[in-house]
Amino acid sequence: MTMADRMDGSAFFDALYQTLPELKGSVQLSHIDYFEGKKHAVAYFTSDTLVAESQFAQIRKLLQRIFPQFRVTLRVSSPGLGGDFLVNPGQYAKVFEPILLKHYPALTPYLASFTWLPSPDGVALEIPDPFAYEYMSRLPVRKKLADAVFDIFDIRPEIVLRLSQDAERRTQLQAEERKKEEALLARQPDASATTKSAPARKSLRILGGNIAAEPVPIKGLTELSGRVVIAGRVVSREERKIQNSNAVLLTFNLTDNSDSIACKAFLGGRGRGYPDSPETDGDAGEEKQRIAETLGRIQPGEGLKVRGECAMDPYDNALTLKVRDIVAYELPRRSDGAADKRIELHAHTHMSFMDGLVSAEDLVRRAAAFGHPAIAVTDHGVVQAFPEAFSAAKKYDVKLIPGMEGTLMDDTGIIINPTDAGLDEPIVVLDFETTGLNPHSDRIIEIGAVRIHGGQVMDSFTTLVNPGMPLDDKVVKITGIKDYMLRDEPDAAQALPRLMAFIGASPLAAHNAAFDMAFLKEELARLGQPFDFTQIDTLAFAQKLYPDMKRYRLTDLCRKLGVALKNAHRAVHDATATAQSLILMLEAARERGALTLRDVNATVTGYNRNTRRHLTILVASQEGMRNINRLVSLSHMKHFHHEPLLPRDQIEKYREGLLLGSACWEGELFQAVLEKKSASEIERIARFYDFIEIQPEENAAD
Repeated sequence: MTMADRMDGSAFFDALYQTLPELKGSVQLSHIDYFEGKKHAVAYFTSDTLVAESQFAQIRKLLQRIFPQFRVTLRVSSPGLGGDFLVNPGQYAKVFEPILLKHYPALTPYLASFTWLPSPDGVALEIPDPFAYEYMSRLPVRKKLADAVFDIFDIRPEIVLRLSQDAERRTQLQAEERKKEEALLARQPDASATTKSAPARKSLRILGGNIAAEPVPIKGLTELSGRVVIAGRVVSREERKIQNSNAVLLTFNLTDNSDSIACKAFLGGRGRGYPDSPETDGDAGEEKQRIAETLGRIQPGEGLKVRGECAMDPYDNALTLKVRDIVAYELPRRSDGAADKRIELHAHTHMSFMDGLVSAEDLVRRAAAFGHPAIAVTDHGVVQAFPEAFSAAKKYDVKLIPGMEGTLMDDTGIIINPTDAGLDEPIVVLDFETTGLNPHSDRIIEIGAVRIHGGQVMDSFTTLVNPGMPLDDKVVKITGIKDYMLRDEPDAAQALPRLMAFIGASPLAAHNAAFDMAFLKEELARLGQPFDFTQIDTLAFAQKLYPDMKRYRLTDLCRKLGVALKNAHRAVHDATATAQSLILMLEAARERGALTLRDVNATVTGYNRNTRRHLTILVASQEGMRNINRLVSLSHMKHFHHEPLLPRDQIEKYREGLLLGSACWEGELFQAVLEKKSASEIERIARFYDFIEIQPEENAAD
C-alpha cells in the first residue's frame, strides 16, 4: 500500500479528529509528492479555516508517527480565505508576526505598530518607524512575506513596504531637533576660553564635546537606534591596553534603572573599528596623562551622560554604545521631606541569598541621608551583616537595630479536628486538579476520590469538571487535560453534590491537604454549604515518620514505600497512590501504639517542614543578641531543610530580648487574612507577635 493510499484511508483522519476535534470536516488531503531515493514525502492539505501553529505541529507529529519510515514535510493552505485576506489583511496580522520574528528578531519592538492595509496590487505593510523601515528595505522581507502568503492562502499578491505618513513627520521633526542641537553647540564658547565659567564647563566635560541633548531611556535602545544620548550611573568598568600603542579600550556598564548597556571608548589615538572616535595629538607623555585623567573620572558609582552610536558589537555579540562624548552627570537623589521620619524595620543586604543587592553600609548611609534616626537590618536567616552594619551606624550616627527575617515552622499535627475513630474505619482520600494555585480565583477541573476501609482500597469516584474558563498551557502540559475535554462536563455546582454523597461523614485525607481542602472549602462556600471535616495530611505524616527523606512529593513518597504511581497528575490515580501510602503509614502509627485518629498526633510527632511562614526578629537587649545567635545556630545546624528553619517552640524558648514581627506577605498573619480565617483564629495568631495591636472581637473582621 502506498503512502497516498494510506492517507486516503480513515486511520489518519480518525486519529487527526480525535486529537484536534475542532478541525473535523475542514481539512482535506490535496496531494502527496514522494521522493523515493530520499525517503522524503511532502503532504499537501487544504483547510477551510486557518490552522494555528500548535495545530500544525500536532498534524505533523501525527503524520510522522503514522509513517515513521518517511521524512514527512507538511504544507497546509487555506485558499478559500485568500480573497478575505486581500480585502482585510489586518485581521491576519498575527499569522505573520511569528514568521517575521523567526527570521528578523530585531523587529520585536516594532511589530505591534505595523499596519496591514489593502493595496491596488496586493497588500501593503505600513511601518511607522523610519529605522525599522530602512532595516526591512535592505533585507528580503518582502520575499519572505510573499512566500508565506503563498503557503497559507495559495495566492501571490504584491507585498508593498511603505513608511507611514506619521513616521515621515516624525523623521522630519527629528532632523529639525538635531539641527537645533548642533546650532546650540556651535554658539557655546569653547571650554578652553578664559571666562569665569570656563573652569566649571571644563570640569563637566570628560571626553569629546559638550552634550546639550536630553538623554533617552536605555530600555528602548535597539541596534537601529543610531546616535543617541543616555545618562546614568556607572556600574562597572574595565580597561584594556591596545597592543603596540598608547591607546586604551575603556568599557563601562551604564544603568539608568530602566536597563543597562555596555559603553566602549578608545582613549588615545584613533580606535580601530571605531572610526568616529576622537583623535588626540601631542607627545606620548601628555597622552598617557590625559588617558589616566579620563579613567580616573569614570568610576563605579559616578554619574555620566554619554553620546554615541548604538549598534551590535561584533566581538561581544551584544548591543553596545560606541562612545564619542562623555560629560559628568548629576544623578537624581531621593530625599525624605517628611517632618516625622519613618524607621525602616525590614531591610535586606546582599547577605540575603537572592534577595538583597546593597551592602549594610549602603543601607545605613542612605538612612542617614534621609534623616532617619535608626534602621533595622533583617537578612534572610543570617546575621553576617552585623559587624559592617554596626561600624556604619557608628560612622553615620544612626542607631542600628540588629535583626533577622526567619522562616517559621510548626508542629501542627498530622490530623486536624481529630476524633476517636479507629484506624480501620472508612477514610476518603481526595485529589484535585485545578486551573491554578489560588482557591479564590482558580477552579477545580478534575476530582479523584478513593475510599479506604480496613486497610484496603474499597471504592473510587472520579469526574472531570468544567471550570468555565480556558486552561493555561502549563496546566495542559502537567495534567494532559485540554479545554475540549471539559466542554461537556458538569460544572462544580453539579459535581460537588455527587462528591459529598460519596464522602458522607468520613474523614478526608490528601497529600498536602491544605491545598485540596482550601479548594473544597471554597467550592462548598459558593454552594452555601459548610466545611467541617477531620483532615489527614499525608505530607505531614511522611515528614514525621521519615525525617531523613530529602523531598516529600507524592512521587518520592511512593518510591519510598514501594507504591505504584501511574498517570501522575491525574486526580484519581494520585488519590489512589495517596490512599495506598496512607494505609502503610497508618500501620506504622499503629506499631507506635496509635489506635485512633486522635492517637496519631500524640504518637507520631515532629515538625511540619512544608508549613513555612516568614517572621521578623529584632534585638531589643544584650540577652536578645545572644538569643538571636542561638536561633541562627539551631536553624542551620539542626533544622536546615533547603533553608534554615525556626521551630516555633524554640523561638518561644529563646524569646527574651527579642521583638517578633509578622514580616511580609508570606507572614503567618497576612496568610491567615488571605485564607479568610475566622476573627478568633486571626486574633490567636496575632498574639504571638509583638507589633500587632489586637482589636476587640466585634471589630476584628474590619
